[in-house]
Amino acid sequence: GDQIRQTVMEWASGYVGSAHVSVSSMAGQYGQIPERLVPQIARMENVAVVTPRLLLRRSCRLVSAERWAAVADTDLEWSPDDPDVDLHGIDLKTEFAIRDYPVTEGRMLTPDDGFACVLEADFAHQQRRAVGDYLLMWDPSRDKPYAFKIVGLFKRRRLATIQPPLALIRLSNLQRATLKSALVSTIDVKLKNADRVEVSKAGARIRAAVRRTTSSARVRSAEARMKQVETAQRNQQLVLIMLGSVAMLTALFIILSTLSMGLLERIRQLGLLRCIGMTRLQLSWLVLAEVIPLGIVGVVIGVPLGLALTVATVWLVPEYVGSFVVSWRGIVLAAIAGLATTIAAAWLPAIAILRVSPLESARPPTARAPGFLLLVVGGLAAVTLAWQRYGAVERTVREVDFMYMAALAVVLLYVGYALLAAPIVRLIGSPAVVVAAKVLRMRARLLQDQVGYAVWRSAGICCGLMVGLSLIVAIVVVNESVRRGW
Repeated sequence: GDQIRQTVMEWASGYVGSAHVSVSSMAGQYGQIPERLVPQIARMENVAVVTPRLLLRRSCRLVSAERWAAVADTDLEWSPDDPDVDLHGIDLKTEFAIRDYPVTEGRMLTPDDGFACVLEADFAHQQRRAVGDYLLMWDPSRDKPYAFKIVGLFKRRRLATIQPPLALIRLSNLQRATLKSALVSTIDVKLKNADRVEVSKAGARIRAAVRRTTSSARVRSAEARMKQVETAQRNQQLVLIMLGSVAMLTALFIILSTLSMGLLERIRQLGLLRCIGMTRLQLSWLVLAEVIPLGIVGVVIGVPLGLALTVATVWLVPEYVGSFVVSWRGIVLAAIAGLATTIAAAWLPAIAILRVSPLESARPPTARAPGFLLLVVGGLAAVTLAWQRYGAVERTVREVDFMYMAALAVVLLYVGYALLAAPIVRLIGSPAVVVAAKVLRMRARLLQDQVGYAVWRSAGICCGLMVGLSLIVAIVVVNESVRRGW
């Protein structure tokens, strides 16, 4: 996650540039505010550079120079399959004092350019177009396109493929083509003295001037915008922690089910060990001694494998992930979580093995009905955890650290369901076994041994499926939320 956070911060720094204060529309990044604010702000004290920018999203199509010369603009029709492109109208006199656009092919825009543009290089290569071709933008009526000649390509840092490509156009030309005369989307201000106190004073002066002109604009400092990005990163980190917790719970249920089945298959052997003098406590330590080395091996193999997959991801999509960064804190946390999950999953079979007596060596390997008291205790613990989860959710309304409470609530929810699954399996499993046996025309005893008696093993399988499916749903929801956000 550290390399992704670093990429996000690099992207945010490039987006904000060297601006200290920005004025934007309350309607969002595609809203507009009056351009006449620019000279008013430029005359203020401590203001070094003021640059306006118009941001519009339009359906566009890339065509070759030969095709554009061979057809009339009226012969080209708008298509819903045309990709959306973010068009940035920039002021060439002041824009480059705030932000930098590294040109990889061709050149940057000049004041003598007419309808020309500098296009994102990755998008141009994807569409198999180059310098000299044309970017066609349809007007709102979709009657005919405006043609912008591609004079250069620039490299842009992206966060995801869902971000539309970017094209730079002279501000006046974009305003004329889209009928947005005297309107801009943002006004970025670079100050001479960037001290925090001076930035605050400048923001107050700019805010007062903006309020006198329009009520649909907001003034924010670059520091505040970067804090918003950092807050979003913390929320993303907590989402990753929750997903990691879900994955660990899935592993816990899988290990628990595997150990329970192994314990049942070796019940005679364990009974024989009790006959030759091993105590119950020694058998419990035997189970832990079998599982802990497996957990250590899993950590030793899993951590390098995870780092290798991360390196492969950076190599495959460096424009999104950025550079490879190792978080030693994350590695230590993952190792501790893996070992803790293994030990926690081994404790239940280790406790169950305390009930093994020497007589087990003479019995067939069948599951035994769980103790009623244990099921009651599990149900009460589930109710307690559900109440704690309710309290955690309630705290999210009143406290600023609501994401931490939400993460705790999710973990408590899963643990509560896991404890509640065993009583539910015992309550519903026995009647269901009788019905299923009649439908399948087989002895109920054969199914009762697997479902009616081995409730903890069945509950572990159910919880493993529950957690796994919820992980899939969580990933889908998070991805869709990010897409909607963009």
